[in-house]
Amino acid sequence: MHRQDGENAPSRTPTGPRRLLPTNQRLVADGVTVFLTTQYLEEADQLADRIAVLDQGHLVAEGTPGELKRQAPGRHVRLRFSDVVVLDAAARVLNSSTVDDAALTCAFLAMVG
Repeated sequence: MHRQDGENAPSRTPTGPRRLLPTNQRLVADGVTVFLTTQYLEEADQLADRIAVLDQGHLVAEGTPGELKRQAPGRHVRLRFSDVVVLDAAARVLNSSTVDDAALTCAFLAMVG
């Protein structure tokens, strides 16, 4: 993290992302630039002025939260996974998702802002 005044900000400790949300919000409000890596879209939506989406190390989308939401076709997102183990793990996290084991995909209703 880096403050706009050039001072270094304290590091994040490895605790639950949801517990860190109020801390991150305070840092952002204080003018601290936070480079945040997260898999939680809600956290990125609440904190980020800009979001970059990576897929296997490649930039696949970038913009404000609103811009990215408008780019999603419809309100559903379909993710394709490399194997059934990863697919099953994603399905457990995405509670209301539709899983297609044969296609190795998981579809869910996207967060609409």
